[in-house]
Amino acid sequence: MEIKLLNIEHFFNFSHIDLSRVTWVEPLFIVAYKAYMEDNSIDPDIDNSYINKMLTGNYQSHTTYSPVEHIVSRMEIEATAAHIADVILKNLNIANADILEISKLLKYLLTEIMNNVADHARSPVGGFAMAQYYPNKNTVQFAIADRGIGFLKNVQAKMPDIVTENEAIELAMKKGFTASSQKLYGHERNAGYGLYAFSKIVEHIGGKFVIVSNDSIYKKIGSPTLSKKIGIPYKGVIVGCELKLNNVTLTFEDFLEIILDDKDEELY
Repeated sequence: MEIKLLNIEHFFNFSHIDLSRVTWVEPLFIVAYKAYMEDNSIDPDIDNSYINKMLTGNYQSHTTYSPVEHIVSRMEIEATAAHIADVILKNLNIANADILEISKLLKYLLTEIMNNVADHARSPVGGFAMAQYYPNKNTVQFAIADRGIGFLKNVQAKMPDIVTENEAIELAMKKGFTASSQKLYGHERNAGYGLYAFSKIVEHIGGKFVIVSNDSIYKKIGSPTLSKKIGIPYKGVIVGCELKLNNVTLTFEDFLEIILDDKDEELY
């Protein structure tokens, strides 16, 4: 049994999954299951050594995945993003200059998503993040999960007419929607670029991402985009992303300029 970014919505009935049968698992499931276990005070003793090592933080330096990191507040986000990125970067076999730009990109994307957990999730257990590098495809996947209130309740605070999680997810990715005072690369005028910038960067390099919020999922995996309700809801939010590192041909500053100059309609 394989649990991937592509099919994650079929594996939210956590209490009925036989993890001993899992032969392939990606970070998106690991962080979601970790958040579920913490929220329900479940012992992490799993009958699958690979999954158990990741869930219990049994990290070894030669592995291509990072430990599952716990996100509680903004105070540790920068250090957590840097640690996850550094674990992944040590496995890359590419030019030093490219590693520097990939490092900046990974840290930025991780920080943006973790900020959303710290600022908006209201999760009783905080959030959990990890990443894994796949050398055969030269791709990185990272994921973050919480057990909070989801997108809809946050969005309704500004727009009470929004009534579904899918509407809320799509609106939250519009430029300038968020009320956060977060700046993008030090520019005051860029407050509200979090998920918008995240989605644009991932799309620009041909990556994939998935956002789950309670009873709904939003998938950007090629075309068309999939946005739908799911059969077994997940309590909270999961964000997962896969990046093709061979497609990172621009500098980090170039990516930011593309976002800043984008003419998409802003919501103010």
